Amino acid sequence: MIELAKRWNIRVTVGSNLSLLTRDLCEQLIRSGLDHLIVSLHGASQQTMERYQRGNDLQHVVESIRLFMETRKRLKSIHPKVSWRFLVHRYNEREVDIARSKAKELNVDVLDLAPLRCDMGKELFMDSRTQLQQIENWLPSEEAYSLYDYRQRQKKRIRNNDCDWLWTRSAIQWNGAVSPCCAVWPERHDFGNLRDQSFFRVWNGPRYKKARAMVAGKIPLDRQNICGICISNRAQI
Repeated sequence: MIELAKRWNIRVTVGSNLSLLTRDLCEQLIRSGLDHLIVSLHGASQQTMERYQRGNDLQHVVESIRLFMETRKRLKSIHPKVSWRFLVHRYNEREVDIARSKAKELNVDVLDLAPLRCDMGKELFMDSRTQLQQIENWLPSEEAYSLYDYRQRQKKRIRNNDCDWLWTRSAIQWNGAVSPCCAVWPERHDFGNLRDQSFFRVWNGPRYKKARAMVAGKIPLDRQNICGICISNRAQI
């Protein structure tokens, strides 16, 4: 699938915890033309990682990263770029410096210290104060690592008026459903399906056009459209 996308000059990013990585798969991924590999590893010790990623094996993931980086070097490739995504929460924030040191040792390209979000399946249907309440017990004590302003009890930055998803990319699901962004989970809010029509028919269809007009402030908000709900709740990051 990656090779097919690259034939059409489409940028490809894959996210994985690398639990199933093998030596052969390393080579296939690197030779496929993959642009970006995001490794999800949310802790620098087994104990803290398991608070969020239950059942995961820290040492196995670290060795998989090492194998991938060594294989990329052996194949003399600069792609894919490898990011270690480390969601910072209350139980792992003291391990950030350890993660920085380990990322340098493993030669990953980026250590992505990402903020924790609430339940993505419900996020757009909650205002930022409700989101904060839902994950308050997980938020780091160091506010710099958080999406939220602890004193104001809301998100630090609301981006509804400069959301670029509607003009730059889509989320296409396994069953052909097209969603306006990766945070839209309920099927009733999909903007179309590739089994029924072409992507460009969906992209230029009425739901997309209405959503773009609402984000641009050209028409009133319509809560029948998921983007109207998102804007109303000031829910976006």
